[in-house]
Amino acid sequence: MQKTYKLLIFTILTAMLSSSAFAGAKRGVFYDTMRNRAMGGVGIMSSQGATAFISNPALLSRGKIHVSPISIQLLFNNNILDLKDFISDNSDSLASFGDLSPARVDSIYTDLNSIDNRWMKAGVPFAGAISAVNVGVAYYGILDFEFKIDKGVYEPHVFMKGIFDNVISVGYGKRMDFIRPGLKMGAALKFITRREAPDQKLGFSDLSSSGDLITELQDSLKSGNSGFGFDLGALYRLNEKLEVGLVFVDLVGNIDDGNDDISTNLKLGVKYELFRRLSAEANIVDFFNSDETAFFNKMHIGIEVNLPILKLRGGFNQGYPTYGAGLNLGILKADFAVWTEEQGDFPGFDGETFVGAQIYLGF
Repeated sequence: MQKTYKLLIFTILTAMLSSSAFAGAKRGVFYDTMRNRAMGGVGIMSSQGATAFISNPALLSRGKIHVSPISIQLLFNNNILDLKDFISDNSDSLASFGDLSPARVDSIYTDLNSIDNRWMKAGVPFAGAISAVNVGVAYYGILDFEFKIDKGVYEPHVFMKGIFDNVISVGYGKRMDFIRPGLKMGAALKFITRREAPDQKLGFSDLSSSGDLITELQDSLKSGNSGFGFDLGALYRLNEKLEVGLVFVDLVGNIDDGNDDISTNLKLGVKYELFRRLSAEANIVDFFNSDETAFFNKMHIGIEVNLPILKLRGGFNQGYPTYGAGLNLGILKADFAVWTEEQGDFPGFDGETFVGAQIYLGF
């Protein structure tokens, strides 16, 4: 018992010192699945499959064999659909905006009101992983890009930015019954490459060619910086139905060859198995408040009904309802999720709704 307490106290003190040192540091790499997003953003207690240890390396203590050679996701916020409608309705006029009649310009400005200065966000996360005998190896990438249109004073402009993270992660997890029955711990070392495209200002007519925008973004993402991160996690089963856990994401880490530290993110979790096929989980993220937002912005709650083929999921992400479903067709699986993320510092201030889907092969 005393050994357990000493270990936990040492780990928490280390993370608190790291969190203070990394205040204002770069964001870490946060890979998540559509299953977890549909469940309100939880996952450190119950993530599944070969990539589960990305959420918490202590999950490798299960000792099961999982192989997932490929998994790919597509997600976007609802502003993307508004942008698509705007381009579709005005495609003939965008390339020759400077030559349009005043009446046509006024019409375009009116159409811009619904999307003016709103970021259109999309992402393409992908992964491949294998875990067996308490060891896991994963390769994953996260491509996020954003566009917005600013009406300006004299002429609208397009702004865009993007970030592309590639990670190789090696993890190990094991039951620690010799310290305390029911205790499991794990650690993972991540090798990170980050390519980042800063805000770019483009002409309004560039909207007429989506191919040129994509090429411009690709050119900006060609060069990158390297770094590493180290995660440490633990799970502790209190009884047959109740389990608690924590994970220090990037307990130590930096990007840009040691010049930019990554802020430590302490996540706490609890999982309760209500019935054989129904479980609930709650997580609190960024416990040390490195992003200086309200406490309720850090809360995530989710449930899952685990039927043989169909999985039904729901929850609350930062106070906003989430929902989704999954299909298990053997080695082929598909998940769908709808969720809302708070963009402000307080719940209910500025929520953005996202839609996403994931397909992966594996067992």
